[in-house]
Amino acid sequence: HNTMQTHKDFGLIFWLHLALIIAVCISPFVLDWKIIIFFTGLYYLQLMIFGSCILSMIEFKSGEKRKSFFHHYLARFGFEFDQRKLLLILDYVVPTVVIVTALVLQLKLHYNPLLALR
Repeated sequence: HNTMQTHKDFGLIFWLHLALIIAVCISPFVLDWKIIIFFTGLYYLQLMIFGSCILSMIEFKSGEKRKSFFHHYLARFGFEFDQRKLLLILDYVVPTVVIVTALVLQLKLHYNPLLALR
């Protein structure tokens, strides 16, 4: 790849996207479970309205209906996955794991996240 392509691949939207993904992963420790469920609902609303993740649409500007951040960067580094299966995991497994983790931590184990609603 030329340097222009490399720069584009790791530009501002990439870093915003990556920060959001990291935030989702740590959210059970940081956000109240009710906030997590609210943002999960917004994520699904975004998929219903736009048919894709807004950040992915901005970042990739492709003709594909759903271009996955994970699929693009894993493929770029030589890891090939079926995009449809990967999207199923990202759309259903990951949100479920995040929500269940938050519920178990906060309701069963009485963990208080940094931003807790009362």
